[in-house]
Amino acid sequence: MIPASDFQVPCSAANEAALGRSLRVWRWFKGEFLQLSEQSAAGHSNKLRNCSAVELEPLTHEIDWKRVAGEVSEGLTEGFETDGSDGRRVVPLVGPPGSGIAEMLAALAQERQSPLLEAPETDRVLGEMDAEDLDLTAWDASGDSMLVIPSLERFYLRHESGLTLVRSLIERLASGGRVLVGCDSWAWAFLQQAAGIEDMLGPPMTLAPFDAPRLDAWLRGVYDLQQIEFVQRGRDAPVFPDCSKGSDSESEKSQPATSDLVKSFAAHSRGNPGVALALWTSCLRICDPDSDADGQDDDTSAGSTLWLVPPSELEVHAPDNGRNRIERFLLHTLLQHGGLSLATLVTLLPFSREQICRRLAELRLAGAVAERDGRFQVTLTAYPQIRRDLVGEGFLGDAF
Repeated sequence: MIPASDFQVPCSAANEAALGRSLRVWRWFKGEFLQLSEQSAAGHSNKLRNCSAVELEPLTHEIDWKRVAGEVSEGLTEGFETDGSDGRRVVPLVGPPGSGIAEMLAALAQERQSPLLEAPETDRVLGEMDAEDLDLTAWDASGDSMLVIPSLERFYLRHESGLTLVRSLIERLASGGRVLVGCDSWAWAFLQQAAGIEDMLGPPMTLAPFDAPRLDAWLRGVYDLQQIEFVQRGRDAPVFPDCSKGSDSESEKSQPATSDLVKSFAAHSRGNPGVALALWTSCLRICDPDSDADGQDDDTSAGSTLWLVPPSELEVHAPDNGRNRIERFLLHTLLQHGGLSLATLVTLLPFSREQICRRLAELRLAGAVAERDGRFQVTLTAYPQIRRDLVGEGFLGDAF
């Protein structure tokens, strides 16, 4: 854990953004004027295609947030100062979509058997509900009991009647008691403006950035690199170099080099673990042999070679600059609340239900938005580009 103010986006993110814009212009020019497809430009001997859902299944790995919770548990405990009247009793933990803050805190509460405060239903948030109406009976604010709130962004709505609860809750938490508060970074930025949350609860902490060495170590740990070789498309260079070959230095053998492609994933994801893994999965490609090899086994579990395209080359949706204001406000609202239902979007946005439904359908088709458990959310694959576009147009963004 580190102070959120110390969070540094992995280097070359600016270069990644510039490269992404250049590649999008080139793809448009190629398609409009040269009429060349990506496959024809690459040649006909080896054709790369996206992995199917069945092929991706053994290649997709999730972060074990219970393990992460265990690793940071001691650091979180040290964040509480119980001696003296000026000791810190509330520790806010903030992170962007995909950072796993909510999952980690839920796992931590389960491990410690700490009381967990879940968000109320949306209609109650919009009503006259305040902190006194929340069930805090399991929390002893005067003792050492620690209350865990995984998702503070679910306690408010950006609406004239949607801030009463979160404001009263912030005041209640600041008045005393040991509390771990998790909050999405986009919601935190808004709540700082609307309610001065950082002034009330103190500066937030966050997870250290998932930089290139961490990402490289994690990927090497989940894949059997003796069975699967990862190669960057067009370069025939290994994604995970084996530094033990041709090296007499023990230190070099114990610290494998990080490839430029892995550095690119870390930079493009801005050190966000969920986004990095989503981009990695989306960039995986399989080589289909020529037509005379039809019927060959495409098993990716043993003795396989997989190709990766740079994340800057992904075709992801971006708001239509200068024209589609409905889409931009829709995406920004989803990010500020960590996802919302259709009914809530209709309540919050000054657009008709038909307009919102049409934009949601377009965004889902483009892979920018997905629905899960009745809530629409920005996909992690599209998140880096959507974030760049919204912040670039002057929308309130986060610090990550």
